[in-house]
Amino acid sequence: MGIQANFSSPVAACLASSLAGCCVPPASQRSRKEIIALFFWGSSSSGSLSPVLNPKLWFSVEMSSPEIASLSWGQMKVKGCSTTYKDCKVWPGGSRTWDWRETGTNHSPGVQPADLEEVVKKGVQTVVIGRGMSEALQVPSSTVDYLKKNGIEVVVLQTEKAVEEYNALAARGVKVGGVFHSTC
Repeated sequence: MGIQANFSSPVAACLASSLAGCCVPPASQRSRKEIIALFFWGSSSSGSLSPVLNPKLWFSVEMSSPEIASLSWGQMKVKGCSTTYKDCKVWPGGSRTWDWRETGTNHSPGVQPADLEEVVKKGVQTVVIGRGMSEALQVPSSTVDYLKKNGIEVVVLQTEKAVEEYNALAARGVKVGGVFHSTC
């Protein structure tokens, strides 16, 4: 994952570089573009230590879509993340396990709009859906319609081809997200 930032201090640059390896960035880093403030401990008028905002350290961060580093049956790795996923969600600035139990997803009827809401909220331009190695995971037209109504391009492919397409889009700087099923 890459971070492009306009830093006003070396401390801010150090913070941003330390965030680059996060699988799921902290809440302040989760959207496509965020304004971040750094706080330092300082003395308040009462003499106690308290966080003090230093306005010179505000900076803007633009997160890129992380590369999917590897894919094999039942295993996916995202570059910069130590987690091995079975099924995963990726977006500009992060990734996480795609837990079908959260939305009641099954192979049929398949990927639901609720499976994609988190990715859509990250400001993606394109969503790539990997249907599995044997394409057992269905993608109903209602899910495709949900994405199109939100102005998002949709690519639905067998997972190996989906990962190739996702990585190609990410390498071109497209704000791409996706959900990928790595087994059947």
